[in-house]
Amino acid sequence: MVGGESGGEVDGVTGGVVGGVTGGVTGGTGSVLSIEPMQAAARGPFRVGGEIDPPRKIKYVLPVYPLPARKARVVGNVLIEATIGVDGRVHNARVVNSIAVLDQAALDAVRQWEFEPTRLNGVAVAVTMVIKVAFSFG
Repeated sequence: MVGGESGGEVDGVTGGVVGGVTGGVTGGTGSVLSIEPMQAAARGPFRVGGEIDPPRKIKYVLPVYPLPARKARVVGNVLIEATIGVDGRVHNARVVNSIAVLDQAALDAVRQWEFEPTRLNGVAVAVTMVIKVAFSFG
């Protein structure tokens, strides 16, 4: 029976569970890490934390301190949420904690960074993470 239970089956999967994961395994833990490697790449991006490690930065570009901010001696942290793709490049960067005169400089720098992609079950996956860009004198 499609879409319902029939003799211990849900949607044709013996031992299946209503609302289960398509392509999941019988008796699986429901953990992201239990899915097949090729499915993991297709299901990202994953949020960094817990069992998902952050990618390792391999190219760092310093932000250019804007002259008006430098003259006013503005310091602080701009937080940027970004997706790091399976290619190790920054995608979809956006400011989540702003210092208006520093935001664009932080975004411009982070968009040039490159990372060694996070791997899940040996397969590179996209991850979403928050990046802190610090502006200070000293």
